[in-house]
Amino acid sequence: MNDLTPLMDDDSLRGLLERHGFDTSAMRRLHSGPGRADLWAIPCRSDAGWFDDWQLLRSLCTETGRWPIAGERTFRGEREGHLSEFGQRDTYDADVALASAATIDPWAELPAMDGTYYRENDPWMRPETNDAFDRVFDLFPIDDETCQAWKRTAVEQLPSDAEPLEIQRWAVHRALKEPKPANADDDPWHIIHEAAAMSDLWLTLLPTTDPVAGLAYIASFQPIRPDLRVAVAREWNRKHGVEFVGVFAMCDLFQVASPPTDPDDIWNIARAAFALWPDIDAGFKGSGHPITLAPKLPYQHRWSFTIYP
Repeated sequence: MNDLTPLMDDDSLRGLLERHGFDTSAMRRLHSGPGRADLWAIPCRSDAGWFDDWQLLRSLCTETGRWPIAGERTFRGEREGHLSEFGQRDTYDADVALASAATIDPWAELPAMDGTYYRENDPWMRPETNDAFDRVFDLFPIDDETCQAWKRTAVEQLPSDAEPLEIQRWAVHRALKEPKPANADDDPWHIIHEAAAMSDLWLTLLPTTDPVAGLAYIASFQPIRPDLRVAVAREWNRKHGVEFVGVFAMCDLFQVASPPTDPDDIWNIARAAFALWPDIDAGFKGSGHPITLAPKLPYQHRWSFTIYP
């Protein structure tokens, strides 16, 4: 898909949605700023079937010119008619982020982000020791016996002055040699399925058919550079058919057509996910850390990356 698809006019859009059973009387126009096309928000036909609704609207992209994003109610009364959760504050311009994403090399910028994040925030990287092997392995998200065994092997195989990222890459490659993780078949979207019946789920129609551009539109309440997220996600889309589905409870949801199988590709996805969606709490428990995320990636057609910085 590409943004050469013209936007369907508003009356035709309403008619199309009505023919598919949506309640257009509740439809809300969300102003995205001067000179830019507005967004539309509409409630799901049923909260329990939110993904069926998303798939339907996604299939209509070539007609509507609009990509759907699912999530909790996007409209807030205190800013009636203005983009709030799904989009930009008055000083934020999603188009700027999207244009920047088209010009940057995300992999050239990720190492600096990783270094900053590890130094300041990552509970796996202990500031009280200067030994990179200790900093990576002493709080390893696996049992202590395995951790120490891997650490000894890493010390033997890697240079003594190896950087933390090099050690983590080694650990991810080692983890990929293990049997399929017991939780690899768990649904990463369980949080939205469990809460769907209790939530007011809406779909927001963006003025684009770019499968990952929604990451720029939700960036006003997420602190990490949206252009870098979009650039990384576009590469994921090109290689693996990754599409941005929505955001729920601070979790960004993606569907994956072709899960990665190459170890270096898996490592790059895992480290980018942890750098750009840094859930410190989940990382400390092991669920969001590259070393535990990577072994599940070859088996999962759905991803959920948590936003908490």
